[in-house]
Amino acid sequence: MEKTIFDYDPVNDSLFISHKSEHDRVKGSIVQDNISLDFTEDGRIVGIEIIGISGYLDEWGFDSEILNNIQEAKLIIHKKKGFIVCGIMLNGQKIPLGLLPLNEQIIIHNQ
Repeated sequence: MEKTIFDYDPVNDSLFISHKSEHDRVKGSIVQDNISLDFTEDGRIVGIEIIGISGYLDEWGFDSEILNNIQEAKLIIHKKKGFIVCGIMLNGQKIPLGLLPLNEQIIIHNQ
């Protein structure tokens, strides 16, 4: 059973969100700028880490104060025309992160 866990580290200004099950094994990661996506042996993306998250939120017009009181966090991943569309949801607020080229190792399953 999947369980979402999340953690904001204010010292390193990093946010981690994971929704892997206890049986999932992380095979590797895709790193683009300050975003790292973890994927399993069967190609599902199950985790994200964002370094410098408050600066990113401020730059795109989101209030970074949300990081100090996260009640709910979710990883949002979709496959679209050869790309991975990536975002997060914090306390019900959708925050886009960008596009990554789709890698043959990554198979996006409906999550």
